Amino acid sequence: MSSGRWHRVPKSWRGARPALLEVARAGPVKSRRAAARALGLIGLDEPSLQLLTTMLGDGDYTVRADAARGLGSGGVAGLPVLLARLDVERDPFVVRTIVQAMGELRVRASGEALVARLEHCIAVADDEGEWAAQAALQRLTATRGVRSAAAWRDLVETMPEASGSDTRSTPRPATTKDRDG
Repeated sequence: MSSGRWHRVPKSWRGARPALLEVARAGPVKSRRAAARALGLIGLDEPSLQLLTTMLGDGDYTVRADAARGLGSGGVAGLPVLLARLDVERDPFVVRTIVQAMGELRVRASGEALVARLEHCIAVADDEGEWAAQAALQRLTATRGVRSAAAWRDLVETMPEASGSDTRSTPRPATTKDRDG
């Protein structure tokens, strides 16, 4: 795990999926939150995707945030769900968590949505949202440094289109141009 994140778990953990689904449906809040994160780490299958989508509408904001984290760590299949929730979520913490989760999905559509979010945050003077979008874009592109929306848009254009493959792999190394540009 050279990137320092838990993107891969042993295949043997996948046997825990039925128990995790049950806990995520009916357990105490802390257990539901942990199950949501674990389901994403194991990888999204259709039941997990459906349950995490439902959890994004939970009455508890911490459950919604961890459902977003699970979707972000689960691969590109969670992106449409995150994008849809971003349009309706009103809790600023959950919105920032969705933005962070989108930074884990290394596909152009995620980058384009993050640039649009950055522009929105700049327009409405949402400093915390702007910083969350900047950090997610840095994570997404494996680069460092604050950039303008136009500079991010140019960088995002070089990203791969979404595909059926797992996009949670270790990011490409930053080039000197990425770091300085």
